[in-house]
Amino acid sequence: MLRFMDAANDKKTIYINSAVFAARSPFFLKLFSNGMKESDQMRPTIIRIADSEENALMELLSFMYSGKLTSARPTLLLDILIAADKFEVMSCIRHCTQLLTSLPMTTESAMLYLDHLCLISLASEVQHLTDAARKFLMDKYKDMHRDELIDMPLSAIEAIFLSNDINVKTEDGIYSFLLEWARKQYPDSEERHKVWSSRLLPLVRFSHMSWKKLHQVLACSDDDIDHEQTTKRITNMLLHKAYPAHHQVVLAAEATACWQVPQRAYRFKRLKVIEFDRPCPHIIVYLDLTREECSRLFPKGEIFSHLFHLAGQNFCLT
Repeated sequence: MLRFMDAANDKKTIYINSAVFAARSPFFLKLFSNGMKESDQMRPTIIRIADSEENALMELLSFMYSGKLTSARPTLLLDILIAADKFEVMSCIRHCTQLLTSLPMTTESAMLYLDHLCLISLASEVQHLTDAARKFLMDKYKDMHRDELIDMPLSAIEAIFLSNDINVKTEDGIYSFLLEWARKQYPDSEERHKVWSSRLLPLVRFSHMSWKKLHQVLACSDDDIDHEQTTKRITNMLLHKAYPAHHQVVLAAEATACWQVPQRAYRFKRLKVIEFDRPCPHIIVYLDLTREECSRLFPKGEIFSHLFHLAGQNFCLT
């Protein structure tokens, strides 16, 4: 006998076959075999649940008997999946994951999955569903329309800006947008600093930002972000560029994870510029293009470089 008690101390008693439940779930196996005497088996075992868990739990208990669910609504399936994880019903976790994977992905469902699947302790079992949600958002919002993204939750922002294919002029624009988003979503400065340092900074590829923008970020003194963490990240990136071999020895794991990041699908490409004073002031400018980038330009596409400077004039390559 199970008795479920919610936050308001409302009780619901359910008569169950303990052998069936123990076979389906390590949680119930431990619950029913934890020194329970034969005389105790007619007494109700009390499990406390939140009000919001009741419908999902009833579906879960039904599944443990029948192997079927009565609903295919994504929100309820997700609640059942979380309940199945809580009570260690692996067969239900797999069943819910298969059903959710078979449903058409939408923006709403993708954000729902990203917000809730992180609560699953057996993350590997739902990883392909999480990956599908991230890919859907990456593909749908790769053109980075500000008005569509500015009200997105943090989980969606992280998924979208992890993409290499996001269509943006420069990495400078990524930094500016994330700062604008953080200001709007987290008006409290302490909370904003925490989210900025731990969740948003890793999304910015500082090694592909322009020197002008990096200088602006380092010179900024307002209270919008945690400047200590931002400056540390930029400094480490610059040290890695200046002394790559030494920096990789000192910070090998971090260098591999953070600094050797690919370029995105920038519309304005970074340049490598070498300046000379002799025999007269001149520069050599390198614009590197991959075969894939050239293929995307055919037959009528175009690409622009960042600005470079010579004799007080601005130039770019097209």
